[in-house]
Amino acid sequence: MSGPKTSEARLDASRERKLEEERIKKSYIIYKIKSGEEFFCNSNINITDCDIQKKLNEKFLAYKKNFDKKLKNLSKKAVPNKNVETLEKMEGEFESAFSEFKENYEKVFLFFESNLNKIDQNEVFKIKNEIINLIDQISVTGSLQMRLISPKLEKLVNKFLSANRRDISKVEEVKVQDVKLSKQKSLKTFEFSQKKLKNQKNSENEERKKRENKKVDEKTIFLEIEKNANDVLEELKSFFDSDKFVVKTKNEILYLEKEILKIKDDKKVNFEIKEKLILEEKEIIENRLKDIEIENKKVEKLYNDYLKEVYFLGIEEKKLIKDFLSEEEIKKEIDLLKKKGKEIVKRNYIKEQLDEVMAKHGFNVIDPEEIDGVRKNTEVLYGIDDSTGINVFMTENASLVTLKVIGIGFDDEITDQESERLYQEQCNFCSLHPELLDELRNRGVILEEKKYNKADKRYNSKIRVKNFATDKKSDGKNKRKLRDAVKKKKMYKK
Repeated sequence: MSGPKTSEARLDASRERKLEEERIKKSYIIYKIKSGEEFFCNSNINITDCDIQKKLNEKFLAYKKNFDKKLKNLSKKAVPNKNVETLEKMEGEFESAFSEFKENYEKVFLFFESNLNKIDQNEVFKIKNEIINLIDQISVTGSLQMRLISPKLEKLVNKFLSANRRDISKVEEVKVQDVKLSKQKSLKTFEFSQKKLKNQKNSENEERKKRENKKVDEKTIFLEIEKNANDVLEELKSFFDSDKFVVKTKNEILYLEKEILKIKDDKKVNFEIKEKLILEEKEIIENRLKDIEIENKKVEKLYNDYLKEVYFLGIEEKKLIKDFLSEEEIKKEIDLLKKKGKEIVKRNYIKEQLDEVMAKHGFNVIDPEEIDGVRKNTEVLYGIDDSTGINVFMTENASLVTLKVIGIGFDDEITDQESERLYQEQCNFCSLHPELLDELRNRGVILEEKKYNKADKRYNSKIRVKNFATDKKSDGKNKRKLRDAVKKKKMYKK
């Protein structure tokens, strides 16, 4: 009897443990390669001066092109179906090229960016020609020659900034002298005014002074409140605009923003009390932001674990940290992806073992390209001869495996003669099935009966192929194997 045979599939504990260890190793290697490629693709430079930006960017893109093909090809080939040893070798090749790129990117191009952006855009024209001359000297093929340019740039920028600071000091000195003269003039004017107003009552003078001092004090306090509140709001905005925080954290930042604004905009509180409240709230918020930074290290680590699973599964549309509601949601997503990854590893392992066991019995995989119609990646067709095959179905999570004898041909029609032949093949396969199960068990794949149907013509079906032919000798060998299996039938029944 051998209609479709559906088995519950599992792996033995030692095999499952070994495959999980391999999956973890593979996911880490793939993560390192893919995240390195992402860093490479996103690398750029940003100089405030347009002419210098254009010139330096041309050099950078020329340098980047040296690594583009190699890094992207290695990243493309870093997939889970490669064995650990192959992936480790690819990682070594990738890291060698990537570390060279990254070192020069940071020590030369980003060094140029940070140093040149220290100079005020309105001042950079003074040394623009010298800077462009240095950029022209950058060699995009030799690392050592590239790095020799950085000290020259640093020396040029520092020299310029020092000279600029001296010029600013002179300007400040002139301003100080002007202020002194202004104060002296004001003093003389004040003395003259005092003499002129000496006959006014002292009480009136004192009252006026108090009013003026109060106005000055209120204005000073108002400005201090504005400054402290705006400093906090600016820092909160910087946090909120960052992509490295989950929605829950961003909502907390919005709440902190509302708290500081509530104090700032309160018209019922006088300036002296408001100033104290703002300072207190500023301290509370700054301390909380420090705590958020520390707590977020855990979120960033979790996100890296999420990326490992994403890259392992080959998911193209990955989420950013800011797309997650909370830390708990990232954990749930990781668990979901891990489960999916384990299922794929299990399914692939079962398929690999089936391929080898079937090949041992002379039943080779028929290329899905040769089969008419759409085939799922959970289906495999093994050819017994030019007109018969064994079709294997697996569920997505590989919990169930079904084996079914099936007809193969250039059409869907089953004649009476073909129906009888397929029925006999069902009966023949029944005797071979236990042997296949034993061999798979020895390889760590355990298939246990879920539903084994008796041979019946109602199970006869046919798969249409585009171009299928087998060697006649192998056909004869396969048929002999099935005939031999029939002779073993009694032995399996015992």
